[in-house]
Amino acid sequence: ELELQKSERRYRTLFESIDEGFCVIDLIFDADGKADDYRFLEVNPGFETQSGLKDVVGRTIREVAPDVGDLWAGRYATVLDTGEPLRFVGYAGALKRWFDVYAFRMEETESRQVVVLFKDVSDAKEREAALRESEGRARLAAKEVEAIYEAAPIGLTVLDRDLRYLRINDRLAEINGIPAADHVGRTVREIVPDIADQAEAALNRVLEGEEVWGLEIAGQTPAQPGVVRTWRENWLPMRDAAGEIVGVAISAEEVTAEKESERRRQEAEGRYRA
Repeated sequence: ELELQKSERRYRTLFESIDEGFCVIDLIFDADGKADDYRFLEVNPGFETQSGLKDVVGRTIREVAPDVGDLWAGRYATVLDTGEPLRFVGYAGALKRWFDVYAFRMEETESRQVVVLFKDVSDAKEREAALRESEGRARLAAKEVEAIYEAAPIGLTVLDRDLRYLRINDRLAEINGIPAADHVGRTVREIVPDIADQAEAALNRVLEGEEVWGLEIAGQTPAQPGVVRTWRENWLPMRDAAGEIVGVAISAEEVTAEKESERRRQEAEGRYRA
């Protein structure tokens, strides 16, 4: 009997000290033998903190939270019927809380009592929902950026510090005369060697932290061998989380026709002055 008392004291100390909600419930069945309610027999101090319910001992769940419904009683009845513990996360709409629940049957086989350990995980579920929403917005934004990137009427590309193509849109691939997929992993010198020296000079400026705007680059590309074309480009440094420059983002607009018109205008003005 002394050992039993010691065991009960240890049980009571554990029962009252844990942060999780703890309760012993007695299932109530309707005339058809379906569990549709349960009565609280014991609860620990953590019960109120975790559930928000007060003064529940001796009362049923329908008395303290009528809208919880049959689902929870049904789950606990499964524990009673099978004798197997059950772990689940569920939402109690009446309490506006999510709970992580672990339930197991009392040792007495004839008992209708189930022991329930639970914890309010509403904050974690809200964070999960917020994260999913944020990820959804990020995916949508990424798709929008991708659509703009591909539909842009100007050439766009991202190069690493070695002037190796990381990505390129169809417009710039068309300008270069080589499919976009064949650019990735190759350098500017490999794709368009005629403008490589100019690109390397621009890269050096960017690696020093400069933003290069309105840079004019001229040369030949495989799209039109033997034809010198001109592009007006912007070279902007790309940085990692630590602020280190890891590459360059480039936009390129062809201005060959504009430069040719300007040349002809200057020639005409020269003849007029003469």
